[in-house]
Amino acid sequence: MMYGSPDAARAAATAPRVQGQSAGEVDLKTYITGIANSGPEAIRILSQQLGKTPYYRGKEVTKLTPRLVKALNDLEEARVSLRDFRGDIPRTDFIVESIGQGRDGAGDGGPSTTVQRRISTQLEGRTVINKIFEDLLGRGPTKAEFDKYYSQMTARQKAKPSVTSDSGGSTNVVTQTGGPDVEEFLFQKIAGTDEAKSRKVFGFYDIFKQALGVD
Repeated sequence: MMYGSPDAARAAATAPRVQGQSAGEVDLKTYITGIANSGPEAIRILSQQLGKTPYYRGKEVTKLTPRLVKALNDLEEARVSLRDFRGDIPRTDFIVESIGQGRDGAGDGGPSTTVQRRISTQLEGRTVINKIFEDLLGRGPTKAEFDKYYSQMTARQKAKPSVTSDSGGSTNVVTQTGGPDVEEFLFQKIAGTDEAKSRKVFGFYDIFKQALGVD
């Protein structure tokens, strides 16, 4: 048999065999029971192989787990669905064939990463930019200023998406990193303008004069 990748060839060579399995295909329950009876190493190899297919998104294991059994059921359903068109495909051959097809979202509860980009509308941008201008400069932005900072705002949001990593497994850990920091980003941008610096200097000067009792 010709294989489409080195992974597929290795999988065929190391495919776990069910103890006592004859040349004829056994039913799925008997197949799973046979794998379980073949020992931890056989289960580890099977989980490793299934992890390279679209059907299993868990980690390598040395004993049967609900996720591994579900993956075997999903794989069996896919294999049987092709029977009318391709005839019987041996399970081992179907696993080998499935390797390298990628994880298309089948399976359940495995690790995943989600990238989200939240781009502000002009109305949302105007609310943020107006507030920063009022706080720093005591006025609203001109149209040209708004266009400039809104463009910078959306570029920042595109460049710094929110990335959520879901560990999966029995103890689920969700970690979120990045995400929009546009308010701080725009505040620093606008605070760095000559107008804002000048206003800050005059503000300190006014406080200093009040402390001295000078008009």
